[in-house]
Order: sequence, then C-alpha cells, then structure tokens
Amino acid sequence: IHIAPDISSGTVVWQSFVTDVWQISRYDIATESSHLVSNTSTHQISPDVSSDWIVWSDFRHGNWDIYGSSSGVESALITGEGDQTKPRIFDDVIVYVDNENGNEDIYFYDLSTGVHSQISSGSGSELDPDIDEEYIVWQTDASGNWDVYAYDRDSGETFVVSEETYDERFPRISDGVVVWMGEDSIYSSELSSGEISSLGSGSSDVYVPVIFSGDVYWIDYANGNADIYGVSLDNSCGSLGDCADDNETLSPDAEEICDDAIDNNCNGEIDTDCAGGILLEEGCMTDE
Repeated sequence: IHIAPDISSGTVVWQSFVTDVWQISRYDIATESSHLVSNTSTHQISPDVSSDWIVWSDFRHGNWDIYGSSSGVESALITGEGDQTKPRIFDDVIVYVDNENGNEDIYFYDLSTGVHSQISSGSGSELDPDIDEEYIVWQTDASGNWDVYAYDRDSGETFVVSEETYDERFPRISDGVVVWMGEDSIYSSELSSGEISSLGSGSSDVYVPVIFSGDVYWIDYANGNADIYGVSLDNSCGSLGDCADDNETLSPDAEEICDDAIDNNCNGEIDTDCAGGILLEEGCMTDE
C-alpha cells in the first residue's frame, strides 16, 4: 500500500506499508532510485518535502513527534508531551498540529533560526495546516463546523478565509492562493483580495484538492468513479480530467460531439462549443 505522495525539486516522497508498519519512502527522479528514508519498527506517517528537507510524523517513542531528514542525515526536529502531527514544510519552516494543551493547535518551527511559536489557540480543534512563502492556512471547528483560517507570516495577523454553515476542509496553499473542499465544490481564494471562486465540475463528490503554481487538482466522482480533475486558475472555466476510465473515447484530448448529452472532452460541460454558445479567446464558453 502506498499513499500520501508529495514532490519537490525532483524528489518524490510517500507513505508505504512495509512489514506491518507505515514507513516513509523516497524516489529520486534524476537517478530513478528509491529507498526508505528511515527504516524503523514503528509507524511513520504524513511525509512532506521541500528542497532538501523531508519531514514526517514518527511514533518511535510512544507518541507522535516530527522527524526530518536533510542530505541523508535524520534527526528529531519537534518533540513534546503531546502528539506533534501533520507536518508541512516550505523552505526551512515547518507547520504542524500539536495537542499538548488538550486540543489541536497550529504551530510553526523555523529550522534556520530556531524560532518556535504557536499561531492558533482557539477553543476548537485546528487541523490540516499548509504553508507557502507568505501565509499559513488550516481548518478549525471553533464555530461548530469546519472553516478555513489563515495567518499572515509578515504581519502576524490571523484572519478568516471562509466561514460557512457547512464544513470546509483540507486547505492547501501556493503562491498566496488557497484551495479547499466545500459542501458541493472545490473553492479557491486569492488571499490578497479575499475573492472566493468555485472550481468544481458540478459534482458534489469532490475531495482533497492540491495546488501548485496556479494549477489545482482534486479527486472527483462526477462520473460515478474516482477520477482526477484539474483546472488552471489562469483559465478557470476549463477543467481537465480523465472522466471515464472504462471508455477510451472520453478524455481531455477528445473532440466534443454536439447533441449527444455526453461530456466527451472531460471539461465538466456537455456540448461545449456547440450551438447556443460562443468560444471566447481563452477557450471558455458563454451563452449568446
């Protein structure tokens, strides 16, 4: 079993089930070689990679701590009385969840300076943090359901990204744009403007979005099975994905066939470019 992949600078990491425990594996794209990052007899989960650093949660001392490996050298990075879990790293800064105070809070640790600080302290649980150059984001249930919050790394300000009456979960951020899973769609927000957009394919069964350099991907059950959909935020009306694993005639490379009531080219729309619409310069449809 192999789950939870991540990639940075030619290195892929993931979580593998090896000899009855979860271990962290690494694959070097340049050398086409793979190996275990740390071979122990206890669980290691939630890997993340940025440049030369690989970080993960490690249970070797009877509770979850944050371990890391850089240039092949492994070390314990963050330990404590409670559990330290769900690490995410950007450059030399790690964000993670810590329950030492009785509930889950978000912390960060700067490997280059040694600065270690708590950035959330609400009455609810704070989970699933992520980080980019400017912001840290996470989900919190302080209002009674899951909402998305953010922390400005320069100003130290915490603010609400989205707070609805339904659950908003699994936030991920890149270049100041955060995406998350809502009740019926994948949503995005450019934090500098606060504007929120829906990116979904029209399905209510959408899960675990990721974002990198303006491209967003997620798992989508719009066609009754799990497919990968994607959208470029530079052209957010055109989503891509292999929408039918069992039908090779339906794919992002296929031409749309008019009046067949089928999404032939897997862009989330039926009869794209057919009568009743016009093709815009960016390749998007609108009604005449």
